[in-house]
Amino acid sequence: MTGGSTGQPGTGGGPPQGAEQPPSQSQQPSNAVSQALSGVGNTVQSSTERVGNCLGGSSSPGLGGLLGGVGRSLNSDLQSLAGTH
Repeated sequence: MTGGSTGQPGTGGGPPQGAEQPPSQSQQPSNAVSQALSGVGNTVQSSTERVGNCLGGSSSPGLGGLLGGVGRSLNSDLQSLAGTH
C-alpha cells in the first residue's frame, strides 16, 4: 500500500495538545499586587484629604491644599502602577 499516513490517527488538524494553558500562577499575584496598590493609593488620598480639610481645606491654598495635592498625586501614581488609571 502506498501514500498512507504514518502518524497516529486523530492527531492532526487541530492545535497541539496543551496549546491552551490555564493562566499561570504568576498572573494571580500580579492582580493581587495591583489591587493592593490601588487600595493603598485610595487610602492615602482619603487620609491626606481628611487631614487637609482639618487644616483649612484640601483643595484650598495653604497647608491643607498642599496635603490634599500630595495625596491626589500619590494616588494617581499608585493607580498608574496598578494599571487602573
